Amino acid sequence: MYVEHSAAKRGRLTNALHTFKSAMKKVFQNLFDVVEKMSSQFLSFAMRPKQAHRIGTFSDTVTNLPKMAIVIQGGLLLKENFTLETVKLYKQLYKDVLVIVSTWEDSDSKAMQALETAGAVLVKSKKPADFGQQNINLQLVSALAGVEKAQELGAEYVLKTRTDQRMYAPNAMEYLYNITQTFGVCGSDVQTKRIVGVSLNTFKYRMYGLSDMNIFGTVQDMLKYCGAKLDVKTDDSVGPMSLPKPLCEVYLATEFLKSVGRDIAWTVEDSWDAFRDHFVVVDEESLDLYWYKYARMREYRYPQYDTIKNNQQLSFREWFNIYANRSGHVPKDVKEVII
Repeated sequence: MYVEHSAAKRGRLTNALHTFKSAMKKVFQNLFDVVEKMSSQFLSFAMRPKQAHRIGTFSDTVTNLPKMAIVIQGGLLLKENFTLETVKLYKQLYKDVLVIVSTWEDSDSKAMQALETAGAVLVKSKKPADFGQQNINLQLVSALAGVEKAQELGAEYVLKTRTDQRMYAPNAMEYLYNITQTFGVCGSDVQTKRIVGVSLNTFKYRMYGLSDMNIFGTVQDMLKYCGAKLDVKTDDSVGPMSLPKPLCEVYLATEFLKSVGRDIAWTVEDSWDAFRDHFVVVDEESLDLYWYKYARMREYRYPQYDTIKNNQQLSFREWFNIYANRSGHVPKDVKEVII
């Protein structure tokens, strides 16, 4: 009787949820209809479940993949149990993938215990005394600690992501791995495979601006990528982030390129050549990537139709055109500035 009662209760809750979702979609549709009639713009929106148990999709069974790890780095996002639910979702979607949360030793103890209960490997680091410009040292310390743990546990490939971002797409890890097997590295005997980045915050005209939020590669390459020198100032010098072109993602990408033997010319054309030879950029939509920060209710953060701007995102389409037309793709009428 108890089981039947519980099943009936779950059924009523499921029906209520579907009714609520349908009502909300209708409200949004009506609102968007009004806005579209009053403007010259088309509008769209997306809805994603907050909790992992409300997601019924799954990845295909693949038996020939190497051991992989997802390193979720940074301070825990406790609101909506976001980091915890992300771990639960990854354990559902990517069953054979290690999930490592690399955070700070002073993080909420109950939250850390819940993460371990959900199946995450927890790495706790002490925060650096100097956070560095744009908090670059926080990222470097937690990311490197997570990648080192992945290597210790036998992972051959690593996705480094953040505690405030989440992939919803099934088969995403297989997809990232297959990308590295499809496109070979050019011009380096040191880099083992290409680094795969994501279009979100990767801009076509920002030199060497591969977004540092989500990057995938072999554990050896990821150790280099996350192992850049900390931005620590001394009495008679400044840290590396105080040099020209100080954005975090630019610093990490150029330091990695130097580590694999590439000279940096600081031109848009050379930046495109570096993307062509060393990186791949996949679309955030292919991972169904969600960022619980800033303009989080905008499905597309940088749509541009009126003109080409310096902050145009580098999509897989744009990257592939640069890759395929190696000698003919050159920048035109673009200011060579970092934005």
